[in-house]
Amino acid sequence: MMTKPRANAAERNRRSHTLLLVAAAAQFGFAAAVASAGPGDGVDEIGIQGRWAYSRQAVPDAVIDVATTPAVQDSDVWFLLACTVEGRLSAALIHTGRFSFDLDEASSVELQSERLLRTSVAVERSQPAQILMDRNLVRHILPLLIEETELSVSITERDGVVHRYTFALQPNDVALAPLRSRCSGS
Repeated sequence: MMTKPRANAAERNRRSHTLLLVAAAAQFGFAAAVASAGPGDGVDEIGIQGRWAYSRQAVPDAVIDVATTPAVQDSDVWFLLACTVEGRLSAALIHTGRFSFDLDEASSVELQSERLLRTSVAVERSQPAQILMDRNLVRHILPLLIEETELSVSITERDGVVHRYTFALQPNDVALAPLRSRCSGS
């Protein structure tokens, strides 16, 4: 009986990054870019820099750059940034399965980094596995985040339970270059 050789960790990691990026692009409303892309146009070309995975999804009339990095304490939770050629920025927390808690009007979400002292952010829970952040705020703070070493996101439930995720942001000069030029306002 022949068995397939087990994929090494790097191959499994690359496959999981690919699936996450394509799924994330679709969740952000860029399904047309994912569905219409063909071989050799960059859809399956995932770059890795430090903890970042990044990709460009391209079709004739649409381009989206996506970059994502896993939480230090939970590899099922990812901080994701997506930017269209028109400069539309989206940011979200994505869970590979689903978040184990609900968000409601009494919940709060705060971002914190060395330069960004506890900033509250409006969020939308469109799916059990996705927490979208306010585009205007994220666009405004993106230049700061690009320079930061890490970002902490704290989500406080109605009953006071806090879920904290820390994301390593460096190195990112290659992974976030398209977002920096197109969506950071700089």
